Amino acid sequence: MKDIIWGLRALVVIALVSIAITALGEELTLPKHLKTYIDQHANKIPTAMGTNCWATALAATRVVPMAGYMDGSQFGFWMESPLCRPLSAEDKILTGDIIAVRSTRTKLGEPYITEEHGAVYLSETQVFQKTFNGAGDVPRVMSVKEALAPYGGQDLATMRLGADEDPLKKTSPWLRFYRCQSLEQFLNEHHGDFLEATAKFWRELHFEENDLRKWTQERVPVLDVLQAASRRITNDEQYLTKILILRRRNAGLNLESSVSFSSLYDPTMRAWMEIPEWVITGLLLRFQSMNQQIQLLIATHVKRGYRGNN
Repeated sequence: MKDIIWGLRALVVIALVSIAITALGEELTLPKHLKTYIDQHANKIPTAMGTNCWATALAATRVVPMAGYMDGSQFGFWMESPLCRPLSAEDKILTGDIIAVRSTRTKLGEPYITEEHGAVYLSETQVFQKTFNGAGDVPRVMSVKEALAPYGGQDLATMRLGADEDPLKKTSPWLRFYRCQSLEQFLNEHHGDFLEATAKFWRELHFEENDLRKWTQERVPVLDVLQAASRRITNDEQYLTKILILRRRNAGLNLESSVSFSSLYDPTMRAWMEIPEWVITGLLLRFQSMNQQIQLLIATHVKRGYRGNN
């Protein structure tokens, strides 16, 4: 009976997504991965807070494998990484491109750019996004007008940064668009040897991410399970940090004092020493985001008084 109920719920969600996409006046042809993500996540309330606009935009477009907690600096890192290409003012925007809402502020008289919001472009009139990071807010398809209203915008064209505009001189929020691919896709195309040499790490990382995705969207597990997952992720997070420090010190392959119980451990570490440093930084951000999301799940566990009856 439980399986039947969950099956009916899934059909209802898919129907709601289809209605939302067509109700705004147009039929869309979505990339397969984006359609799958929207079908699985739109209008579905997560079990805990944490998932926000930036994480949802990156997960829906496969830049990161799951939507958890993410701050603006993490979003900005991925947008400026080799995974993403900023579109010029003349480039045509395609379904599945990422919308970055930004604003220019000043500190001690110096202008700087800050991230305000992230969404996925569906059409000139529709986007897919999660507005708030609370558990009560769901990712959904909405009109561009509704999505841009908090930033004083009405349409994408008006807010899009022009070719001759200096973002540091903007006095109101503005948009930049990006076309991205996943880290795994990038590595497969450019660093296949690294993926092969670190296959064990990727298997364990995907295992952890799949679990965390399930916990965030479906059911919070017993507290001991969350704490154990946090310890494993922390170990790998510490190890990646050690690798970055050693690389920057030109320490070569001498890692005898490293954390050997990490899932990343390899006596030679040649693969980790030869890969571009931004890849390690990106993986470190993924671990940090996962750990932050686990802490939010733990807080949910304590607040709701779960007793581990799964």
